[in-house]
Amino acid sequence: MNARAVEDPSLDNDTRDVLTQIEPDVLASLARHQFSAVRHAVEQARPITRHAIDIRGAIALTVARCYFVLLAGRHIRPETRGPRD
Repeated sequence: MNARAVEDPSLDNDTRDVLTQIEPDVLASLARHQFSAVRHAVEQARPITRHAIDIRGAIALTVARCYFVLLAGRHIRPETRGPRD
């Protein structure tokens, strides 16, 4: 697989960012079906970006600055994850 595959315009930015973290020689050694499998896994692992409620902020405490995130929305993720132990 050619390392230029990372420059494919059909790749979304998140997938491209992850693939550029793979060493070029390792990326070049992937067969087309292996590259497709890695690409698919990365695309499925990214979080859903739209939420009905998306509240983010930061709080300055005396010792540090902390952030908080509250996300809520309809569950539309595919059930691909196994049970947690």
